[in-house]
Amino acid sequence: MINRFFIVAAAVGLAALSGPAMADTEDGPAIHITFYNNAQHTNIVGEAWPSCTPFPHSYMAFGSSSPYREEVTVGYCLDGELYYY
Repeated sequence: MINRFFIVAAAVGLAALSGPAMADTEDGPAIHITFYNNAQHTNIVGEAWPSCTPFPHSYMAFGSSSPYREEVTVGYCLDGELYYY
């Protein structure tokens, strides 16, 4: 138990000393993804919405992912901010 405490304390201390994880942001397209249950896109099973911090990516807003997807570029990430078209 004591060893686990010291490991966690050391990890927290190193994280505090390291400063911000990423000071810079990246620019790129903002993509909205809709996931479907089949190749005919019959039923939506999930969606991923765009985010720009700390880099352009999409996060699962609800549901689940699948190989049947439709990706739409809805805007652009510039300096960590999302600008829709």
